[in-house]
Amino acid sequence: MPASVKDLILILQVFFPRDLALQQGLYVLAVIISLYPILRLHANQHREPRQPPRTGWYKSAATLLASAFSDESNNLEAWPSGLGGDRAEEYAEKGAILGSNTGVANLTEPEALGDEANSPNAAPLPANLPESLPQLEAPPAGSPRGYIRLAVMDGKGIKHRKCALDECKFPLYNYKNGRFCETHLDLRNKCGIIPCGLPVRYPGAVTCNSQSHIDWHKQYENRFSRLSFPGVQRVIRRQQIAQAEEGSTQPRGPTLRVELHGLGDMPGDQVVHTFKAKSIHCLQTVQWACGVPIGWGKCYRSESASQVLSILNNIWANHPDFRPSCLAYDNACDLLRYIATQNATDVWLTTTKFIVDAWHYIGHKATDVVCRTRCNPAPMDGSQPDLVLTEEDSNGQVHQTRAFNTETAEQLNSWLNGFESQLRQMSDVNYDFFVHVLMLIYAEMTEKKIHAKDMELTDEFWDRVNGLDVDI
Repeated sequence: MPASVKDLILILQVFFPRDLALQQGLYVLAVIISLYPILRLHANQHREPRQPPRTGWYKSAATLLASAFSDESNNLEAWPSGLGGDRAEEYAEKGAILGSNTGVANLTEPEALGDEANSPNAAPLPANLPESLPQLEAPPAGSPRGYIRLAVMDGKGIKHRKCALDECKFPLYNYKNGRFCETHLDLRNKCGIIPCGLPVRYPGAVTCNSQSHIDWHKQYENRFSRLSFPGVQRVIRRQQIAQAEEGSTQPRGPTLRVELHGLGDMPGDQVVHTFKAKSIHCLQTVQWACGVPIGWGKCYRSESASQVLSILNNIWANHPDFRPSCLAYDNACDLLRYIATQNATDVWLTTTKFIVDAWHYIGHKATDVVCRTRCNPAPMDGSQPDLVLTEEDSNGQVHQTRAFNTETAEQLNSWLNGFESQLRQMSDVNYDFFVHVLMLIYAEMTEKKIHAKDMELTDEFWDRVNGLDVDI
């Protein structure tokens, strides 16, 4: 027999006090309903062997309860819009900063940041940032409207091996079992622990005659020579169980620390060595918002702003007039801050607007003034009309939507996953050639999809761009 309104009234009368407001009673019921599937997942995981007493689902339930029955949630004055209503306006009046999927977080004026912008932890705006960009201003009346182009950039952890020295970018001399490039090949005859520098104890060895170096290398081999995914899972489970037994109140998640004995006075995880070849950090891809690749590059030690800027400069070195009007990147705020502080006359500051892609913008700090005021992918205050469109749906409702897809780089990276195992085993030359061929293939696939969906730029579009449309 299905439940009815009478059953709901009976539950409220039996289990809830008479002086409890109806809104609060329904709120408690909603919390209980939300907890049930989480507790079921916790029970299912807890029945598995070697699981911690407090699983991640258990902690999620505890967090939900703590937030559900906080002082703010139990304050009826905080519910002027009704149960489950939109409280963005009420919070905005108090200067609160909500998630980036709300209108409040999309405000781009510094005043919208409230007290957060004045906090000591807020990152200030670099003095060299221009107030606006020429290509984003409305053209004079009667002149051609023009158009903007948005490029999307992201890093993908598809690597190939390189020289064992951190600062070296050169490829290996021997990709079968080598450790060094041709420039540093003589280091194979020296102890692999830096900065020892003594000769190896015999040809093919990686350490000198020092017994401490020999023992540390054996420990390293025992720890990492047979590292596998099940082994990593086993170590993480043991760490979580140990933390649970200690009763730690700190958030517990997957952790894996290198447990190596120290070498002299130096901790084991700080010992610098050349026992195995290193790898590049990531493959950096750049493409248009429609999905067609533009170029790519490699970050060697980290995805630092300096390396990313170097890749951008190399891509547009021979085509400076074709720089994108906007560039979406998951760390665009730090890249913009780096460019402004390192070179105030950099052409990127006057040609391109750097924005954070929609997915990563949600997780950026509300106290980062550069991110909130200059890198918002969809500002709702009308400051960037080229990024936000006003459309009417089939029901006649007018709403705002993003003009560009800022996640095309993530889609390309997902497609590249199918080639990761082959690329990791290639030499640098084969890697570069294979990646370039993949970009050409992906470009052809994307162009075919655009043509099949009849989304190509028409002659009418170019007429409007060039000011030939008499109606504009």
